[in-house]
Amino acid sequence: MDREKWEMEEEWRFTAHSVVKYKPEYYNEKGHYIRDEWGCMGDVGRIYDGHLVILDEYLEVEQKYVDAVIRIMDLTNCKYLTVSHLGDTIRSTKYSIQKMLNHENRFYYYDKLLYNSYMELVEGKRIYVKDIDKVVRLNLREYTYTALTNLKNELEIHFGGEFYMYFNTKMSIDILREEIRKIGLYLDPC
Repeated sequence: MDREKWEMEEEWRFTAHSVVKYKPEYYNEKGHYIRDEWGCMGDVGRIYDGHLVILDEYLEVEQKYVDAVIRIMDLTNCKYLTVSHLGDTIRSTKYSIQKMLNHENRFYYYDKLLYNSYMELVEGKRIYVKDIDKVVRLNLREYTYTALTNLKNELEIHFGGEFYMYFNTKMSIDILREEIRKIGLYLDPC
């Protein structure tokens, strides 16, 4: 990829607001999170900072991210978001399909419910509010990396690893921060 194309694709980062589950008081002065805390579905059943991560806890946090996307869509009058970028490679797609359909996957029951949505993801597809939960979950479980946009309503959502989600919107930062806080997540914590 040439530098100009890369810079255009990464330009959203300069204005994005991060949404995370991580408490602001655990970021150091350099912006690094310093607490030993879980960051993916694979961490369920492991101990972090003396705490055993259970599936119900994971699903509760995942639902908060879904709620955040739905709430911001509502506040920006977005009826749908468009898959503007699908970052999957053929190799990662094959891996994701194999993992989702593997009966030995300890989250098989939960992942198989997302399989059809995963297979239907293509750039340009509109994802309506009633189906947005599946796309958010696919990203949080790191099966895919999509960018979702609604240009008319000036909303753009990106996903990173370890439960980082990014919003670009013209919405007031104070309103956005308060709405995210009500859900139990944090906006730009560091």
